[in-house]
Amino acid sequence: MSLNVYLLKKILNENHQYFDISDIEYSSQKLPISIYYCHYKKHNLEDMNGYDVEVLEKQLWCLYENLVGIKHPHDLWNQVEQFNLKQQDQLIDEIARDSKYNNLYFADISMFAKHYFPYAAQVIIKRGYPNVDDVIPELFVWLQDINWPGSYEIYKFLCSLPKEAILKYFENSVSMADMDLDWSWLYYLQQIMCHFKFTERDFKDKKL
Repeated sequence: MSLNVYLLKKILNENHQYFDISDIEYSSQKLPISIYYCHYKKHNLEDMNGYDVEVLEKQLWCLYENLVGIKHPHDLWNQVEQFNLKQQDQLIDEIARDSKYNNLYFADISMFAKHYFPYAAQVIIKRGYPNVDDVIPELFVWLQDINWPGSYEIYKFLCSLPKEAILKYFENSVSMADMDLDWSWLYYLQQIMCHFKFTERDFKDKKL
C-alpha cells in the first residue's frame, strides 16, 4: 500500500465507506470529500505526521485541478502578500471576473485559511449584488466572529443590499444561531436586524 493511500484511509477512518479509495483518481466528485477530511484532520491526528497529511492534501488538490481545471483556493493568492496594493487589486479584479470560479468558492470560509479571508471577501464585494445572491446565506456565517479578517467588510456589504434580498435568508441564520446559542453571532445578526429595521411582522416564526 502506498503512503498516500495509507494516509487517506487513516484520515477517512469510519468515513471511508463513502467511496473506494482505489478509484479516487477517476472521480473528481469523490476528491472533495477526501480533501475535506485531510484539511480537517491534519492537525488532529496524534499518531501521524501532520506534515505528511498536508503534503497529501496538496497532492489531492493537484489531482483535482487536473481533473476539473480548478485550482486549490490558496493557489489563487500565491505570493499575493508580496504584491503592492495596486497589484493585489488588479489580481483580485481578474479573479472576480473569472467565471470558472463560482461564488461559493469564495463565500464558503471553510475553504480558506484566515489570512486569505480578506481577499475572498473582496472578490465577493467586487462581484456585487445581484451577482452573489446565491451565497448570501454563506455570507451570514462570516458574522459569527466580526474579528475574522474580512468579516466587517462582509457585514458592511450585507448592510448595503436591498432589504428583500437579506430578509429571505436572514430568519434561517437567526434560527441556526439561536439553536447553537451562539451569542456573538446573534449579536451581529441583531445589528443587521436593526439596520434594516426588521420587525416581528417580517418573521415567519414569531417565537424568533
